[in-house]
Amino acid sequence: MKARPIDKRVAEIPDSVAFLVSYDDVHEHRRADAMSLAQDIVRSSGGRKPTTAAISRVIPVPNTRTHKWKESELGLKLDGRTLTWNVPERNHACDLAATTHLQQAALRYLNTVTWTRGTGGVIVGNDDENREDTSHGGGGNYVLRRFGPAGR
Repeated sequence: MKARPIDKRVAEIPDSVAFLVSYDDVHEHRRADAMSLAQDIVRSSGGRKPTTAAISRVIPVPNTRTHKWKESELGLKLDGRTLTWNVPERNHACDLAATTHLQQAALRYLNTVTWTRGTGGVIVGNDDENREDTSHGGGGNYVLRRFGPAGR
């Protein structure tokens, strides 16, 4: 069989590809995220060599107007002067979010801020074991991290 010319070659990725990921291996989870992004890029370019436009549709380039960031299990949203920290309710989601570069960079930045009166806040969490606590005062959210005077 004769090989097709390079410009006529088309990559195909079936729609039903699933990645079985061990939650114990952080690197395996990142590889699965990268494979998923690669699939989206190939699909958006129609199977041909991806252009910069096709890549930027899947992975937007952050700029000064960027207000939302996402990496693996962690999503951050900046609305005015309020930063919303979101990790889905899933087994080991917080552990996976803690290993992301986005969380590490966000915490590094929040720790360098000079907090003034009335600024700051808390990151709250909950988990399935805590939520099932039916005793008096049980099942509520708890504080994971505190920042500035408003977080105390």
